Amino acid sequence: MSAIEQFSQPHAFHGEGPVWSDEWPGLRHVDMLAGDVICLDDDGALLERMPVGTVAGAFRPRRGGGMVVAVERGFALVDAEGRVEPLPELWQDTGVRMNEGATDPDGRFYCGSMAYDMTPGAGALYRLEPGGAVDVVVDSVTCSNGLAWTPDGRTA
Repeated sequence: MSAIEQFSQPHAFHGEGPVWSDEWPGLRHVDMLAGDVICLDDDGALLERMPVGTVAGAFRPRRGGGMVVAVERGFALVDAEGRVEPLPELWQDTGVRMNEGATDPDGRFYCGSMAYDMTPGAGALYRLEPGGAVDVVVDSVTCSNGLAWTPDGRTA
């Protein structure tokens, strides 16, 4: 058994969703309720807090640079310079927010919403296509979390 080693100082109140990518240096993760993407260098030092909106549920790099981010009531695109372009909101209920997401092998970004108070079935699982179209994949979701795909991409 190897020893656990702290990678960085605390940088977030509600930190989750770490992502490594060749598109940027170091590790990135969200400070969800602060609405920030936290950017760390390879040694765990804070490089930047990138504000993206009222909530930053999850994010993934985009093939053309930048990233796609699940924000409180939908999605936003962030270019390589950090400029945020919110896409149209998907719902109006202020008691529901995006929570967790991942990209499938075909480059589509899935993210699930949930109620702040965990009301059963208040959320849904959304799919953002590379061209910008959004579909509800599963409705009546309580809390989407830990999305991943099998290596062949056939099962989520």
